[in-house]
Amino acid sequence: MVRGLSRRSDSRAVLLRISTEAIVLTGVGRTVRQKPPGAEQVTLDYLRMLDRIRHDRADRLFLPNGGTDALSPQREIGELLFNAYLRGPVGDRLEQLISDEREPPLRVALAVDPDLAGHPWETLAAPLVAMPVALHPRVSLFRLSGGARAWPAAGDAFGVVAAVAQPDDAALPLIDHERDLEGIAAGLAAAARRQSTELRLVPFGTPEAIGAALRDSPCQILHLTCHARPGALLLEDADGQGRPIDAATLVDRVLTGEDGVLRAPFIVLMGCSTGVGRREGETGGLQTVANLAQALMEAGAQGVLAMSAVVGDRYAGLFTRYWYAALLADDTADPAAACAEARRRVEAHRGRVPAGSPEAAQLRDWSAPVLYLREGVTALPGWSPPSGAAPGSGEPVPPVSRRPLIGRRAEERRLRQWLTRRGTVAAVHGIAGIGVSALLERIRDSVDRGALGPAVTLSGRADPDALIARLAERTREPDGAGAGGDWRARLRDLLARLPGWMPPPLIWDDFAENVARTGDGRIVVVEPKAIDLLTEWTSGERPGTALLGSRVRFDCPGELADRVAWCPLPELPRAAVRHIVRRMPALDGLDPEDLETALEVLGGHPGALTALAALPDGRPPHDMASVAEGVRRASAAAALEGLPRDTLDADWLVAKIAQGTSVFRGVFWKTAAAWQVLEEDEERISARRLDLTDHDGRLQAVPPLVVPDRQALDARTRALRALVQAGVITRLWNESGGDERFAIPALLRPDLRPQDARPAHSRAANYWMWLAMAQIGPGSQRDHLTEALHHLYGAARWDEGDAVARDVAARLHRDGDWNAELAIAERALRYASGPGPEAFWLRCSGVLHRLRGEHDRAARLLARALLLARRQGDGEGMMVGHGELGILAQDLGHLKTARRHQESVLELSREQADQLRMAASLSQLGNLDVLEARFSDARERYKAAQEIYREIRNEQGVAATLVQMAMVDEALGRVTEAAAGYGRAISMRASMEDRFNLAQVRHQLGNLLAKQGRTAKAMDLWRASIAAGMETGAWELVASGYHQIATTLQRKNQDPGRIVEYYQRALLIEERLGNPQRTASIFHNLGQLHQELQEYPAAERCYSEAIRLSGGDRDSVALATFQLGVLAELAGDRPLAMERCMEALRTFEEIELPLRSAVVQCQIGVLLCRDGDVLAGADYLLRGYDRLVLAGGSEHIGRALDDLRRVRRAVGAERFTVLLEERLSTSSAERLRASL
Repeated sequence: MVRGLSRRSDSRAVLLRISTEAIVLTGVGRTVRQKPPGAEQVTLDYLRMLDRIRHDRADRLFLPNGGTDALSPQREIGELLFNAYLRGPVGDRLEQLISDEREPPLRVALAVDPDLAGHPWETLAAPLVAMPVALHPRVSLFRLSGGARAWPAAGDAFGVVAAVAQPDDAALPLIDHERDLEGIAAGLAAAARRQSTELRLVPFGTPEAIGAALRDSPCQILHLTCHARPGALLLEDADGQGRPIDAATLVDRVLTGEDGVLRAPFIVLMGCSTGVGRREGETGGLQTVANLAQALMEAGAQGVLAMSAVVGDRYAGLFTRYWYAALLADDTADPAAACAEARRRVEAHRGRVPAGSPEAAQLRDWSAPVLYLREGVTALPGWSPPSGAAPGSGEPVPPVSRRPLIGRRAEERRLRQWLTRRGTVAAVHGIAGIGVSALLERIRDSVDRGALGPAVTLSGRADPDALIARLAERTREPDGAGAGGDWRARLRDLLARLPGWMPPPLIWDDFAENVARTGDGRIVVVEPKAIDLLTEWTSGERPGTALLGSRVRFDCPGELADRVAWCPLPELPRAAVRHIVRRMPALDGLDPEDLETALEVLGGHPGALTALAALPDGRPPHDMASVAEGVRRASAAAALEGLPRDTLDADWLVAKIAQGTSVFRGVFWKTAAAWQVLEEDEERISARRLDLTDHDGRLQAVPPLVVPDRQALDARTRALRALVQAGVITRLWNESGGDERFAIPALLRPDLRPQDARPAHSRAANYWMWLAMAQIGPGSQRDHLTEALHHLYGAARWDEGDAVARDVAARLHRDGDWNAELAIAERALRYASGPGPEAFWLRCSGVLHRLRGEHDRAARLLARALLLARRQGDGEGMMVGHGELGILAQDLGHLKTARRHQESVLELSREQADQLRMAASLSQLGNLDVLEARFSDARERYKAAQEIYREIRNEQGVAATLVQMAMVDEALGRVTEAAAGYGRAISMRASMEDRFNLAQVRHQLGNLLAKQGRTAKAMDLWRASIAAGMETGAWELVASGYHQIATTLQRKNQDPGRIVEYYQRALLIEERLGNPQRTASIFHNLGQLHQELQEYPAAERCYSEAIRLSGGDRDSVALATFQLGVLAELAGDRPLAMERCMEALRTFEEIELPLRSAVVQCQIGVLLCRDGDVLAGADYLLRGYDRLVLAGGSEHIGRALDDLRRVRRAVGAERFTVLLEERLSTSSAERLRASL
C-alpha cells in the first residue's frame, strides 16, 4: 500500500506515474514499470479525435463498426491514451486489479508529468474492461499533486462559501447557478445531522466580495460558479462588468490570508475548462500553460475539483448535487470516492432519459470533472464529525432561496446597492406576474442573512401599527403599544433604540394598493399614511432605506419624489426563459423546433412560464366548456347581470372571448376582444361596416372590416370582467390612459388543434390590420402589421401573410433594424407558398446576412435563390440573384467573380430590354472598375448608365451617377471637379425632396472636405446628414456621421468627453443594426482614445471587444492585438507584450501589409532593447525603418529615428556602422546616416 493514498480499510490504493520516459504502477503487490509503447503517435491521433468530436453535432455519436454508444467518443480517446502509454505490463496489471471482484475497490492516483497534463486522462479506458476507468463502479480516479502540507485545525462548524459570478453581458450564456446552490444546500442539510454546517452565499462574485466572505467565514470548501477559459476565471466587478482573473491574481488577492495560507483548503471550480491549460504547440506532447486547478494546488490547496472541458448547466448542476451528497453522506468525506460516485450517478441519470433527447445530449460530459488531491489527503480537510453525535444535533442549513429567481441578477444587484444608501426609496414596478414579489422575496432573504438584516416587511395598504409591531418583533424591542400616542412618535422612539448606523430596510410589496389615477391621468400615491411612513423611515437623524414593489409606476409628492429610484422589470430575456423551461419536464422534452415555437409564443412573462409547471404532459388543464363553467361559478352571475339575453348568449360570449383572446401574444386591448366575437354571428350583433383602403397600394386584399358599436362594447366589457374575476385573465394598468389592457398570465391556452384555432387567428389578424390601416391605437403601424403577420400565419392565410411580411420587411429595412427584418424573413421562408416567394425570401435573408458580415451564410442563401429562379425561368429573379451575388463577391474582394455576375445581369437585362436594370448593372460594373483603379473605364460606364437614366427620365439614377462620377474625380485627385459633382447631386436630391439620399451625398462631401482640412465645414455637413438620417431612418448613415465627427475631434485632440459621447452614440446604433465590423472599428478608436488619456484598463477592454467582434477580419484583429501588446509593455509585462507583437507581426506578414509590419517590427526592436538584447533589437529596428521608408510611413519614421539614435549610443558608433552595413543595402544605409 502506498503511504497516504488510502485511509479506508475497505479499499486498495495504487499510484500510476506517467511520463514520456517511463510508466510506473505501484501500491498493490509488485511494482510494474515499462516505457511508453506508442507515445510518439499520440499527439496527432489525439488531435484528430478531438477534431472529429468537436464537429460532430449528432445527438448520438456513431462507432466505426456501425454500432452506437453514448460513451464512444470519450472512450475512443481513452483507449488511444491507454494503447499509447499503458499497453504492456502496466496496462495488464491495471486491468487485473480493476477486474478482480474478490478484492476491495481500487483507488487510483495519477501522477502525470506537466508535459502530458493536457491529455484527458479521465477518459482512460482499458480495452478488456467493460467501462472506462473513471466510470467503473469499483474505481476512484484522481490526480496527485505535490507533497503533504499541514492545514490548520477545523472549527466547530463545517463551512462552505459559494460564490456566483455572471456579468451582465448578453453575449455570455446565462448560468443556471440556482442548480449548483440547491445541490450544495442539499448536501449540507444531510451532513447537518452529524456536524454543524454553515453555508455562506456570495451572490455577486466580485474578487473583493469573495475575499471578504473567506475572511469573515472560515470554511473548508470554496465553491466558485462562473464562466471561465483556460487559465482564467471570469468574475465580475461592482457594476456587473466582466473581470477576468488569472490564477496568480486569484491566489494573491482573494484566497490567501495574512499568514500566507489559503483561506479554503478545498476549492471547487464549476466553470468551463478550469482543469485544462492553453495549448502551446502541436508536437512533443501538448504542452500547456498551467491550468487554474494546478496553479491552486501549487499555491497550497489540499484539493481542487475542476472541469477539463466545456460543460452545460444540466451536467454541472447534477454533478454538483451528487458530489456534495456523496461527499457528506458518511464519516469518510472522501473527495475521490465522491467524485467517482457523482460521475456514475449522472451517467446513470442520463441512461434513464430518452435516447437522443436534448437532455441526453447535454449529459454526455462524464469525462469533464477532474479532481486534484495533495499527497496524504484521503478525506476532506476540516471534516471531523464528533464521535457519537446524535442525529439531528447539527444546525440546519437555511434554504438557498424560497424559489429560483432566474434572469434578474442585474436588477437584484442594483437594488442591493441602493439599499446601502441611506434615505433611498428603491421602487420596482412591472405588470402582474412579471416577478416583482419574487424579486422582493429574494432581496429580503439576502438582507436577512447579511449585515443589514433582518428586514421589516409590509404588504398592501399602509398600516403603521402593523409595521411597528413587525419591527419590534424582528428587532426584539418593545413597540410601545401600551403607551398610546401618535404612531409617528412610537416609530421614532423605536428606531432611535435600534443598534447600528441605520435602521433595517423596509420591504413593502403590493404598494399599488396605496395609489390611484387622478383626473388628469396621472398615477399618484393617495394614501396619506403611506407617504408619512416612507417619509419617517427615510429621513431624520438616522435615515433608513425602503424597497417598494408595485404593478405600476407612480408619482410621489414633495421631497419624497427626489428619494425614489426606479427599477422597471421587463420581460425575461430568451436565455432566462430557456433555463426556466428546462425545469419543466413537460416542455423540456419537446423537439427543438417545437420548443422554439413554444418560447416564441410564451415570451418572457414569468407568471405564464410558472403556470406551465402544473400542466400535465404539457397540455392545458381545461377545455373551453370547463372555462365557461368556471367563469359562471366565479362571477356568480353578478358580472353578467343586465346582459341582453335576447341579443347575446352570455355563456357563448364568455367562452368565445376566452378562446379568441388566447391567440394574442402578450397584452391585448378591450377592442381586440370584441373582434373575436363580432364576425362570428353578425345577425345577433349590431355593427356598422367601415371600408378602408390603403392609399399607397399595400394590403389591398384585406376584407371589409367590422367596427363594434356601443352595445357590443358594453357586452364585451361585462364578459371581460367575468373572466378577470375568474382569474382567467389579468387586467393591467394603462399608464397612458385610453383603452384597457389585459394579459393571460395563467397561460390560458385552449386545447385546440392548429386548424381549430385558425378562425381566432383570422379575426385577430383582421383586428391588427385594421389598427395599422386606420393608424389608431398605441404602437406604430409597423408593430401592428407585425402582430397581424403572426396571426395570418396562424390562420393559414399564406398569400396575405407573404404580402404583409414584405411590407413589414421593407419598413424594418428602411429603419435599419436588420435583426428584426431577418427574423421576419426567416419565418416567411418557412411559410413560403411556392418557388417565387421562397426565392424572394432566400434573397432577402442572403442580403441581410451580407449586411451583418455573415458572408458564407449569405452566399449559400443567394445561390439557392438563383437556382430556384433558373428552374422557374424567372428572368427578374435571375437578374436580382446575379446582382446580389456580385455585390457579395465585391464585399469579399473577389472582383473577378463580382464582374462575372454583373455582366450576367447586363446580358439578361439586354435580352429582356430592361433599361432600368441595364443602367444599374453598368453602375455596378463602374464600381468594380474603380476598385481596380480603372478610372477611365469607370467614367465611361457611369456615363452610359446616366444616358439610360436620362432616357427613361429616372432622376434618382441620374443623381446617383453624378455622385459616382464625383467619387471618380475624388480618387483621381480632381478635388474641384469632385466637389462640383457632389454639389450638382445635392441640388438634384433637394429638388426631388429626397432627404435620405441627400443626407448620403452631404456625408460624402463632408468626407471630401475633411481630407482637404476644411473640418469645420465637413462637420456641419455631417451634422446635417445625421439630422436627416434620424428623420428618414438611415441609421447606418447616422452612426457613420457620429463616427466621423468623433474621429476628427480625436485627431485634433479636442474635448475627450464629447469624443467618447459621439463614439458611444455610434456604438449604440451599430450594435442595434447588428454590424460587428463597424462596431469593432469604433471600439478600436475608443481604445486609442483611452490609451491617449492613459486610461489603460478601459483601453484594454475596448481592444479586446474589437478583437471579439472583428470575426474573420485578420487585419483588424492583428491591429488590436498589437495595441494590446503596447498596453502590456506600459503595464510592465514585457513577455506578454512580446507575445502579442509577434502574433500581430505574423498576421501582417501573411496578409502582406508592409507598412503595419514595419511599425510592429520597430516596436519589437524597442522591447528587445529594453530587455537588454540590444543587438537583436537593433536588427528589428533597422529592418523596420527600411520598410517604413519603402512603404511611405512618414508619420512613423521620426519615432523610429529616435529609437535608432538611442541604439547607436548604446552600442557605439563603430558597432552601429557595422550593423548598418550588414542589415541594409548601401543606399538605405546612406539615407539612414544622413537622417541620423
